[in-house]
Amino acid sequence: MGFLGESVLNPDFFKISAYLKETTGAQLNVSTNGQMLNDSRQNKMLDMGFDSISYSMHGITENSYRILHGQGFDRALNNLIGLHHKKKERNLANPKVTIQYALNKVNINETVKMLELAHKLGVHGVNIYHYRDYGFSGISLYDSIEAANKEIDRIYEYARKNNLRYLLPAQKPYFMPVTGQRNSVEQDIAADSNTPCHLPWQYLVMRASFATSDSYYVGFCNVLNLFFFNYAEYLAHKPFLFMKDIWHSEPAVYLRKTVNRTPNRKRNPFCSYCKSPLRQFLKNTNDKKNREIKLERMDAFIYSFLKECPEYKDVIGLKLLKTEPLELEFV
Repeated sequence: MGFLGESVLNPDFFKISAYLKETTGAQLNVSTNGQMLNDSRQNKMLDMGFDSISYSMHGITENSYRILHGQGFDRALNNLIGLHHKKKERNLANPKVTIQYALNKVNINETVKMLELAHKLGVHGVNIYHYRDYGFSGISLYDSIEAANKEIDRIYEYARKNNLRYLLPAQKPYFMPVTGQRNSVEQDIAADSNTPCHLPWQYLVMRASFATSDSYYVGFCNVLNLFFFNYAEYLAHKPFLFMKDIWHSEPAVYLRKTVNRTPNRKRNPFCSYCKSPLRQFLKNTNDKKNREIKLERMDAFIYSFLKECPEYKDVIGLKLLKTEPLELEFV
């Protein structure tokens, strides 16, 4: 749950989490910037048996944190430290904490400090990836690719020599010299990687809607939101949530069937863009253009799904998203 706003601020967050854990045995994973992860919420998560926490902390010093997040460095750091001590006191392995650390000009030279902190606090991993264009100018590393990739090599070498390699992604997140200026967008998208995606079999992602009460956006990864779920409307017609309405729905089955290439089939239009070097480039340099193409590819995905499943009908309270509203602009 999460990746858009702070899920823990939802007054029903722990009720929803408990229901999912108790009735479906689902793994509970949440994303947070740590600001609201106070002692009370930490204790509830530990009591409930949360499996993992994605902890967004892109700065390891007060200065870099202020530039990238704003105020609150001490609170985020102290909450992370407090969670570590609580897990240690209870002798708990979970929730596994992964620090999300988006590389940019402000923080790339501080990465080894983050690795050292993560090791000290027993963090499961540090996910270093490319910073996204949220309107900040001049901090993308795409205008200094060679230097950025050398720094990534240095980070990995430091980690290897200091037995910290286990914290980092298996594959180095190199910056690739993509310009997005080939003969057509289709050519750029056709260059998608062969890396398979397993997320639609492993994850159920829920993002709270700020525009509509009692509602969530639901998907199976952090990029494609398939459903708009109004649980109040849904529960007015059903006694409880039937997970099959989401997990085994026709859109979910179609997504799993088309998310990866096969000898007889290309990736679906949306996932081919997600895996393309063009998307990675635009996310870092021109998110407005990235969103424009993303919505076009979502439209193409829905068209291809409805062509294959023309009799599909929404469940009351669970609507197939034909496009993404503005509140999902930064997803």
